[in-house]
Amino acid sequence: MAMRLMLQGFIFAGALFAFTLARLMYLNISGVFCGPTDGANHAAPGECYYYQNFDRYKIGIRLHLYTIIREYSHSLAFCPFCNGY
Repeated sequence: MAMRLMLQGFIFAGALFAFTLARLMYLNISGVFCGPTDGANHAAPGECYYYQNFDRYKIGIRLHLYTIIREYSHSLAFCPFCNGY
């Protein structure tokens, strides 16, 4: 039973860690998130106008995107080998 729980924790922590690594590129707001090219991996059209011109929205989107770093620390919390079990 304990081995099964450790395996499940390792799989889900690994999935969360991989998701976090895949989203790290969006921390570059001017280059990737609000970059010059349009596509599915960017903000919606017109959305970056508010993010780049108004401090209130700029702070909000940065706080929202910086939670990616917090997700990484949460993935370590679910890792059975990192908790000392």
